[in-house]
Amino acid sequence: MTRAAIINGIVASLIAIGGLIAYSISDNAGSMFELFFCLSWITLLVGYIPMFLAFLKLRKTDPKAERPYRMPGSNFFVKFMTYLAFILLVAGVIFTIFGDFTAEYISSNVPLLIGVALSFILEEIFVSRIKTKKTK
Repeated sequence: MTRAAIINGIVASLIAIGGLIAYSISDNAGSMFELFFCLSWITLLVGYIPMFLAFLKLRKTDPKAERPYRMPGSNFFVKFMTYLAFILLVAGVIFTIFGDFTAEYISSNVPLLIGVALSFILEEIFVSRIKTKKTK
């Protein structure tokens, strides 16, 4: 197990415990924990969405490439399963943000929308600053 995985587990555990304690103390703190949890959930799901599209593109543009694992099944089956997973991920993000689609629910999730937007802006800033090594 890597050090990063251990640190990630410790931080996630502390946040979860802190959220449970905050929720038991105050309803407002519980709402903040729920907001943080939803933000984490959305960023996790959104990170997987482009992977499914990249999977289909690579399977089409470079079908002969050697891979550690190749998904069995016909081309139709592979596309069907990939698009199904893609649609479920997108639906998960939409229902996490908008819930029951009432104006009250959506307006209560404005901080969540702001947090999601800020997290993606920061992510793009950090990714743009990564220097890649050019291979010869």
